[in-house]
Formats: sequence, C-alpha cells, structure tokens
Amino acid sequence: MWGSAMQTHTKVSLLLMALVFTSFFVGLGSSPLFDFDEGAFAECTREMLTTGNLTTPHLGGQPYYDKPILTYWCQALFAKCLGLHEIAFRLPSALAGALWAFLLWHFAREFLGSASAGWTVLFLATTLHIILTVRVATSDALLNCLLAASMLAFYRYHSGGAPRNLYSASTFMALGVLAKGPVAVVIPVVVTFLFCALQRDLKRWSRALINPVAVIIFLAIAVPWHLAAWFENGDAFTDSMLWHNLSRYRDVAMEGHTGGFLYYLPFLLVFLLPHTGVMLVSLVRAFRDTGTPLVRFMLIWFCFVVLFFSFSVTKLPHYVIPAYAPLFILTARYFPNVRSSFWLFAPALALALIYVLAPVLVWFVSAHSDDPYIVAVATAAFGHFGIGYYTVAVAGALLALVLMFLRSYAPTWRVTVVSVLLMLILNLGLTPAIGLACQGHVRDAAWFAKDKDLDVQYWRLGRPGITLMFPSFMVYRQAIVPHARGVPRGACVLTKTTALNDLGPHTVLFQRSGLTIAQAAPPEDGAVHAEATVAPEAASD
Repeated sequence: MWGSAMQTHTKVSLLLMALVFTSFFVGLGSSPLFDFDEGAFAECTREMLTTGNLTTPHLGGQPYYDKPILTYWCQALFAKCLGLHEIAFRLPSALAGALWAFLLWHFAREFLGSASAGWTVLFLATTLHIILTVRVATSDALLNCLLAASMLAFYRYHSGGAPRNLYSASTFMALGVLAKGPVAVVIPVVVTFLFCALQRDLKRWSRALINPVAVIIFLAIAVPWHLAAWFENGDAFTDSMLWHNLSRYRDVAMEGHTGGFLYYLPFLLVFLLPHTGVMLVSLVRAFRDTGTPLVRFMLIWFCFVVLFFSFSVTKLPHYVIPAYAPLFILTARYFPNVRSSFWLFAPALALALIYVLAPVLVWFVSAHSDDPYIVAVATAAFGHFGIGYYTVAVAGALLALVLMFLRSYAPTWRVTVVSVLLMLILNLGLTPAIGLACQGHVRDAAWFAKDKDLDVQYWRLGRPGITLMFPSFMVYRQAIVPHARGVPRGACVLTKTTALNDLGPHTVLFQRSGLTIAQAAPPEDGAVHAEATVAPEAASD
C-alpha cells in the first residue's frame, strides 16, 4: 500500500513537471523579441556583455535606470552561455516561473495536502496572464516568484516555523528589490502587518521587522549594488530609481497608462482565463471562511495588491500579478467542491473562441486603425495564421463545449484537459503568429543590416513618451543604433514607410510590413549633415 501511494505520488509529480515544462519552456524561442520591453531588456543585457559594465544598465549607449540590475545579470549569464538568442533572454523568466510553481506546490502540499498542491500548479501553469508573463524577457516573472517566496516564508514563520523562515523571507525581499525595486518590500511588509494585526499578534510582526539577522541579510544583499550604481552615476541614479517609481504611483501616469479605480476588474476577468469562473467562486467561498488563518492571510494578500495598484495613478495590467499566487492557493482549496459546469467551462469556452476569432480581430484592427504602420502590420499578420492554426483553435473550442456537458467524467479531469489544450494553442499557435506579425519584420530588417554591414540610424520612429520604438533592432543588429535628428542626408535609416516622403531622394534597401531601411541621397555641396546621437532616453513599462 505504501509502495502504491509512492508510485502514485511520483507519477503525479512527473506529470506536474511535464506540465510546467510544456507551458513555460516549449517553444520559448518561437517568436522574436517583443518591443518595447523585451527589446529594451535584451539590448541592455547585450550592451552589458559588450562593455563589461555590470553596474549600470545602458540602452543605446545611455544609462538606463528604469529597472534594477538582477534581471540583466540573469539574462547576461544565459546569453554568455547560449549566445544572443531569444531563448537565452527569456530563460530567467521561465526558470523563475518554474521555481514559482515549485514554491506554491510545496507550500500547498504542506498546508492543504497533495491534491490541492497539484491543482495549484495546474492553475499557475495554464492561466493566460501567467503564461504570457513567464515566457517574456522582462523582470515580472522574477519579481513575482521572489514576492511569493517571501510571503510564503513569512507565513511559515508566523505559523511557528523556525527563524530560518524569517531569514528566507528577508533574502527573497532583498532579491526582489534588486529585481524591480521598492514594491518587493511594500507588499510583504504591509500584508504581513495587516495579517498580524487581525491575528492580534503585532509583537511578532515587530520582532520580525527589526530582527538583527534578517535586517543584516536584507542590507547585505540589497544595498551593495545600489551604492555602486550611485557612486558610478550620482544623483541621476537615485532620482530616477527612487523618485521616478514614486511619481508614477502618485503623481503622473507614465506614458498615459491611467484608468479609473475599477481599471483592473475587466483585466482580471480576461487574464485569469480559462479559470476565471472557478476563481470567482473560490473567492466568494473564501470570504465566508475567514476564520481560518491561511484563508485570511491569502485574502489580505490578494485584496491589498489589487487595492494598492487600483489607487496608483499609473496602471498597467501586469501590476496586479502579485495577487495571483494567493488566488491560486485559494482556488486549489475550494476547486474540488465546485460542481457548476458554467463556472468551470464557460470561461474556457470564451478563451477558445478568442483564439478562433484572433485573425478576425487582426482584420478589425487593420480595417479601423488610423495608423498606416499598424494597418500594414495587421494586414501582413494574416499570412501567419495558417490552416493548421484554424483547425486546432476550432477543435479546442469544440472540445471545451463538449466537455462542458460531458458529465460522465469528473469535472477535475475535464478542466485539466481543456486547460492544457488551450495552453498549447496559445504557446504553439497564437503567440508565434502574433510575434512574427508584430516583430518578424523588425528582426529581419536588423539581420539584413547586419549581413550588409550597414550603419543604420533610427529616424522618425518615436511616439509620445517613448522616443525609441524598436530596441530589439539593436539586439539583432548587434550594435548601438544612433538616433538621427533632422534629415539624415547620405545615411541609412530605419524608419516607417509612411515617413519616406519626408526623407527626400532615397534608395529603398529593405521594406516589409510598414518598416523600411532606406539610404538617403548624399547632401549637395555645402549642405549640413544631420546630427546623429545615440538613442535618447526611453521609458519602459
């Protein structure tokens, strides 16, 4: 009997590992780097490897203080080993996602049992927003893994665990600060304070906050890089790293990313697909079960993150991802008792229909956009949706519909099948198609410039708040591309096709999907050459 139980446990563990690997790693390099964020992170990493400066990130040759250093270090490690490839830049996020899954599985198994641990991993590995987050070369997956690790470690400590749990929490918080800044401290400190206050145990919270060993660990990890960056860059670093983050929360919406107090509600309903229904049901049941310390802790964690960012002036969908870990744990706790086919499968069917209608949505954009560049990209996107994509997407929608009413099988089994299928459609069908449509021409233009050894300048590629639209071009070109001011006579430029009329006489060298590399005619005698500078300041989400 013991041997049979061990065999079952081993099989389930292997299946969960296969699920995480398939969701987070398979096809990781199937699409080019997405601009702006992926391109900016990858280019900063490339310049770090080129210059050997491991202290200050640079974008286009200029110091770039928008994010701390840890993600760049991780990407540089893999890029050094694997080369400047999409997989190398995205591996830190995928590995952070895998570690995130392991941490939640281990915690849920300890406090809720093996079955709930398995469901927690299923929800993490098949939720739309998580998949999109852990498969991109940004700092969000790493931050959320570290945030979850610090919160779970503190709960273990509060539940009577050894002091090493507090030291672990301090370590993860410090690493989180190196990954994305003060948010890695604000969320754990406030959530644990509120939880201990409701538990009438603020003395334990106070002792944890000023624990000498924990404080020393935090400072030893978080402070050295900040000091080194300040010594190297002075007040420009502190002004950008600290005040820029504070101002985007309370003063000015970054790049116009703003919204009302209920901004995150529709995003949560969409990005939690295909599990939105069962998660809503689980939240309702959790609010009726707040007498349990674990449930109370997870609810405080979830609610604080959503409310905290709802008050922020700058709003972006990925800001609320730190609220997902407690939601997954709560959902795993109540999931086996959810019997309604509507709540279990209607959101999955909705997501399947979104995948089926994705080409139609692309057509809608191309038909109604006023931006000629967006129209050109959307028009070219149709070629990336082949008959194979339509077949699989329609089959996924039909399967979700059938399983919605096929009551002869357990709901948990049916949810698992539909979730895995939708994850495969996203990773192997939709994401590569969208990636090639949006970024394939940028990558190909950079490869063309590299192959022809062209000294290219950016020209008229800006938009309000972001003066550099395609940092990935520098990654694939493997060179810093200057930003031309004025009309760059005699130079090769990367520009939108719609801007060619303002370039004057020119020769088109490369043109695809609204993007062009052209060589302007040389200046006449006595004409003044345009000034070319390294890529100016750019802003990242």
